[in-house]
Amino acid sequence: MSYDITLRTKVDADELWRIGTELHDAARDIRMGFAVEAAERIERLGDVNAALVQTEVYDWNTTWNYAPMFEAMFGHHISEFVGKSGKEVGPCIRNAISLMVADPKRYKVFDAPNGWGTYDQLLPQLEAFAAACEAHPNAIVEVT
Repeated sequence: MSYDITLRTKVDADELWRIGTELHDAARDIRMGFAVEAAERIERLGDVNAALVQTEVYDWNTTWNYAPMFEAMFGHHISEFVGKSGKEVGPCIRNAISLMVADPKRYKVFDAPNGWGTYDQLLPQLEAFAAACEAHPNAIVEVT
């Protein structure tokens, strides 16, 4: 059994308004015969728009076998992070990494007997999650 831990960004309404305005202006330029300039503007906006539409900035499909290790690291299940921002969760994840590195034996006792959910597998996954939280401090954590 597994679950997903996802970071999603909030869509910035001001940025969407700015893009809409620029696209409107580009359409006006096309009507006025400035097609090359308008095409360049639309191409540039396409990159920005794609970034806004894609709100999922991190996804980690992980095993339930980590639940005991999460409890030992955080004092609660990782689902307690639901609704919190990357800014709030990142330091908790970094602290957990420090605890794991300082005392691997304490956490290796929670290694899943079937090999799906071990200390050695979890450590790099937590590093990636922490990096995503730091890169996207306003993103919100979801666990499904």
